Amino acid sequence: MTTTELGHIKQVDVRQLWRDACGNEYETEFARWLSENLPLLGRPLHLDLERVRLQPPGGWFGLCILAKEVGSDATVAIAGQLSRTNHERLGQLTAYAAANDARIIIWVAPDFHPEHREALELLNRGTPEQIEAYGVEVHAIKIDASPPAHEFRPVVFADAMSKRTRAAMFNLTPAVMNRYDFFQPLVERLWDAGFTNKKVNAHQARAGNEAFASGFHVVTYYAAYHPDDPDTQPSVYLWIAAGSSYKSGRIYDALLAQCRAQFKNEVDVFDPDYWGERGGWRRVSIGVSRPFSDSRSKQGQDAIRDWMFDTLFKFKEVFHDPLEQVTRKLAAEEAEANAAGSKNNNLGDVPAGTADVVAEAGTPAPGESH
Repeated sequence: MTTTELGHIKQVDVRQLWRDACGNEYETEFARWLSENLPLLGRPLHLDLERVRLQPPGGWFGLCILAKEVGSDATVAIAGQLSRTNHERLGQLTAYAAANDARIIIWVAPDFHPEHREALELLNRGTPEQIEAYGVEVHAIKIDASPPAHEFRPVVFADAMSKRTRAAMFNLTPAVMNRYDFFQPLVERLWDAGFTNKKVNAHQARAGNEAFASGFHVVTYYAAYHPDDPDTQPSVYLWIAAGSSYKSGRIYDALLAQCRAQFKNEVDVFDPDYWGERGGWRRVSIGVSRPFSDSRSKQGQDAIRDWMFDTLFKFKEVFHDPLEQVTRKLAAEEAEANAAGSKNNNLGDVPAGTADVVAEAGTPAPGESH
């Protein structure tokens, strides 16, 4: 019998991970890191999170983070600190959430005072079903001589599955119930495969689609289907919502130039020429659809979900590198324009990349579909 040698986990002072060059201001550095790595925070909470903005140090809401949940577009208020929780930060976070009408509240700290856990739990028990509050401990660990790494441990976990299921099931028609039942197994399977951080259908049953983060603020992946309507075909598509026709068009053209031949060889139907405008923002959609002869039986719907699962991964495989290239180029152009002092306040006239202003441009509202 062979013996497996295991490494030894060691705890590290979490503040050591985010000290600046002078060895101080660790909380500022941590807030900046957290705002740029929200998918890491969202994973243990089953939430797809994207940053909208980070409040600068100082003022009432210094270092609070405003984010959104992909798919539901719910506003998320986040506060991070690298000391034990205190009343001041709790007040900051709740005031910040109220000021921004946030539906999801997340507090991150290495150690939670018992009364502060109870305060978050009270929010979950005593607020409407649309409100979710989370407490997350952040720790630093290393294995033997390995570099230190962060670890997020949820200590207050909103019963999102129960809350959202109750909200989604309230007074629904049979048709919408069918849509909810269709998408939930797909969401759970994509979570298991690491494609998405969310594990719960994000209130989109009524619309007949489900949204997933792409890793880029300006692009969202969608799967759409109405199982109660035999005339509709399942589809998978991406929305480019960069905030202006110039920016969305640049991204669209780059994807089309680099990906069309490869994508057409690997997917049954390719229709890249759909353009849509919603809510004042120019948005571009690239999508594929496929007819299924059997869409009513369990086996037929399993086949549709299998196709959506495979196609979403194909989207990420084909589009990820070109998206990274074009968004970097746009960000470099924006930085150059800023340096020259020529940036126009009209976002539609200036190229922009992955800065906060792009994140704030938004993605399609739930219910918009290809």
